[in-house]
Amino acid sequence: GLAEKDLIRFNPLAELSLQDGDKLVIPSLDELAAAPGEVLEPKNEKALLKELEKRGLSLEALERYNPNINFKEFKGAEKVYFPSADEQTRLSNRTHIVKSYENLTSIAETYGVSKKSLMEFNPIITGEKIPEFTRLLIPSADQIEQGSNHWVTVKEETNVEEFAANYQLRPKDLTQVNPGIVKMNSLKPGVKVLVPSKDLLKAEGKYFYYVQGDESFLSLSKSFGVEREDLLTFNLDADTNLVKGEELFIPNPKQLSATKHLAIVDKYVVKAGDNLETIAEKHELNVEDVLLYNPEAEENLNEGDVLILPKTSFSGLSGIPPRLAFADYNKNGFIEVSEVYKVIDQYFDFEINVDARLITQLIEYFFEQPSKDGN
Repeated sequence: GLAEKDLIRFNPLAELSLQDGDKLVIPSLDELAAAPGEVLEPKNEKALLKELEKRGLSLEALERYNPNINFKEFKGAEKVYFPSADEQTRLSNRTHIVKSYENLTSIAETYGVSKKSLMEFNPIITGEKIPEFTRLLIPSADQIEQGSNHWVTVKEETNVEEFAANYQLRPKDLTQVNPGIVKMNSLKPGVKVLVPSKDLLKAEGKYFYYVQGDESFLSLSKSFGVEREDLLTFNLDADTNLVKGEELFIPNPKQLSATKHLAIVDKYVVKAGDNLETIAEKHELNVEDVLLYNPEAEENLNEGDVLILPKTSFSGLSGIPPRLAFADYNKNGFIEVSEVYKVIDQYFDFEINVDARLITQLIEYFFEQPSKDGN
């Protein structure tokens, strides 16, 4: 989902040629948003070291952004990407394997973070000397700012899945900031686990929420400050009648702005004299379509109420499930093979924000749907 210029920015040699086996730097969204670094061609090793000193960079930091260059035998006349300080501090979820010659001070200087922050995010560090091969989490500026240093000591033996569920998190959310627990079959009493803050996950666009009980899209939209239609758009595979334990994605403002054009629903403010029939007719819908997202409107409809209306009439689509109706681009009540391919292409091109499970459901429905002649 990256633009070619973004890859070239972080891989200047790739613009000239790309060989089988070459390594590419895939930048994070935070790095893309950072002030860009510079591509230079140092004449020799001396010129290279001078640039490093000038920018306050270590050779290790440079290697991270130039994986195909052997800096230990640098001869010059090669394009080298020198990352900006902004890129270095924004890079999140970085891990570092400690080498024999490194210590707390040198690692902190390499990544431009304080020794205090390194120790807060890595309780295994007890002093200046760190055992070789130790895997450390290098916190980003956002992680430090959001205060995600919430350490929890395991009291009773459990596993990652159960531990994550206790904090309304996915296992992936924990393993990203606790790389050392990835290979653990269980979490033993006394193990310290870093629990990332929900504010940080929201900022990084990785926040999922598990429905607690008697909750609805409307109540959750108020809880998270997100419009109800936006929650629906980002959770197309969720049933409108939420079930306890169901996983919902909570978008952040950046994601909302980037995907406004993908909305499958609209808002409508009820006017004086409106009723379900007139609203449905005005939007070329059926009453069932209106009630699908607004069940409370059946018994209570007042002027000024905000209704969520689908852009397509679901009840007239020959049984196409509402969550899949967005794929009926031809609006003929039948999912064509070309429409399935279109959804898949948009999914891989990041042009539509749907869960992979919904793609699977769409493909299954395509093969199971009645034929156009009704057989």
